[in-house]
This record gives sequence, structure tokens and C-alpha cells, in this order.
Amino acid sequence: MLDLTMSDMHGLEVLARLRELDPHAHIIVATADVQRSTREMALKAGASDFLSKPFEEETVLAAVARVLGGGA
Repeated sequence: MLDLTMSDMHGLEVLARLRELDPHAHIIVATADVQRSTREMALKAGASDFLSKPFEEETVLAAVARVLGGGA
């Protein structure tokens, strides 16, 4: 799980680096920025799923199940 808002580097930069290291990694992006363009950029950059904060525990568990192929 990766938050887009970080102090040293933007989360999309981290996402790009993680995808370079492991193109098959499951990375769920979370952010309070609910702009459609932010979601689209994250998914285009290789995010497996995108969550808008705040979110409930069940939302996170469902996202993990989805990206790991368990449905929900």
C-alpha cells in the first residue's frame, strides 16, 4: 500500500520506481486527493487499485482481495 502524499518524494515517483523493480508487484495507492486525474495517473502508472482516504478497514481488505485475485 502506497500513499501518494509523502515528504521526500511524490507517491507517483515511488510507484514508478517500484514498478521498475518488480513489474508484477501488487501496489494499492491511497490518497486524500480525490481528483479523477489523480486516480487515472496512478492506475496508468501501474497501481493495482486506488483508494480514497478516509476509508474503512473493510475497504482495504476488499482491495487486497481484489488485487490478489480473491474477488470482493
